[in-house]
Amino acid sequence: MFFFCSRRAGSIRIKYLEPNYDREGRLLYIMTGKPDPRAPPDFLRPEEVPEAEKGAGWYECQRARTGPWVKWKALRRVEGD
Repeated sequence: MFFFCSRRAGSIRIKYLEPNYDREGRLLYIMTGKPDPRAPPDFLRPEEVPEAEKGAGWYECQRARTGPWVKWKALRRVEGD
């Protein structure tokens, strides 16, 4: 399954987010489904995921440009497996 990832800021995509812990014990939400499986995974901090909808699942995510970096923010959880 391939996902098209637009490079434009403000674009909205459906992404699968999975909670995981990094080496320092911080909770992060790993974004799966990148077009290139060799690329490092994107991640979101817990404050970038809606509070009432935390957990693994499909989310509508918006891409935003913050300085020289591109960052994702989960807008809402969508139904589906």
